[in-house]
Amino acid sequence: MKSWVPLGMLLLIASGRSAAAQDRSDWIPPGSALGVTVDRFEFDDDFGLTAATVHVSSLKPNTLTPEFAASLFPRAIASRILFTNLDVGGAWNVPAPHATLLLRGGASGLFVLGGEGGSAIGGVHFGASILLKLEGRSGLRFDLTYRLYFTPYEEGTGAVTLGLGITSLPAIR
Repeated sequence: MKSWVPLGMLLLIASGRSAAAQDRSDWIPPGSALGVTVDRFEFDDDFGLTAATVHVSSLKPNTLTPEFAASLFPRAIASRILFTNLDVGGAWNVPAPHATLLLRGGASGLFVLGGEGGSAIGGVHFGASILLKLEGRSGLRFDLTYRLYFTPYEEGTGAVTLGLGITSLPAIR
């Protein structure tokens, strides 16, 4: 999971500039994007889990907007355990033709609820997402996120998450 390819993709999209005569109809308009991704959480201790994540992103060019994500770990459900990650924060929207880059950050939390009770740990996250416009309102979503969870008896546990999925984009008015 130590690949820097997603970071290179983010930098490539972010460096794109439009020509003055370029038609703006290929840009993603302001509004809300709802997406679903399959994410791989790789924790510091070489432990990894796959999650299904729902993302709600507000898109407004060159503006800090709210962002929300909820991840569910299916492998835990098979063991009758509800294991989820919630992210709440903001994203700075960097527009580009046929795409947008979201520079994200905020609070994170891991929540576990099982037969013997539950527990939760809080933390922070930061990362980036690329939303690529396909046809109409459909798009692809690529996510790269680092999370740091603050545990009560250790220095903290980190997790790198790489996600790939689909998203609905705002309609052109």
